[in-house]
Amino acid sequence: MLEVAATPEARARGLAGRDEVPPGTGMLFVFPRPAPEPFWMRGCLVPLDIAWLDGDGRVLHLEERLPPCVEDPCPTWAPREAASFVVEVGAGEARRLGIVPGAIVLLAPLGEDR
Repeated sequence: MLEVAATPEARARGLAGRDEVPPGTGMLFVFPRPAPEPFWMRGCLVPLDIAWLDGDGRVLHLEERLPPCVEDPCPTWAPREAASFVVEVGAGEARRLGIVPGAIVLLAPLGEDR
């Protein structure tokens, strides 16, 4: 299950400060318009996989096992293409879940009863 970060504040905070990202969980970043959004690991305590998706959920770019930032300024990662969504999961989870370049990630809202 993915938490949704749809506001600027939630996107800025992301998964920073979490001491774990359990298997099968992560965060979905929703952007108001497609762009080659850069990401960094400032404030992250655990390594992450980051996947950039187009509006159809196709994986445009994947960075795996990104380490927490320990230097200033933090390195950034970005796709070459404009992305509509980004998915962050714990390190190693992307491949386990089949999130690889070219794959389609199905993004479906959960019903009110969940």
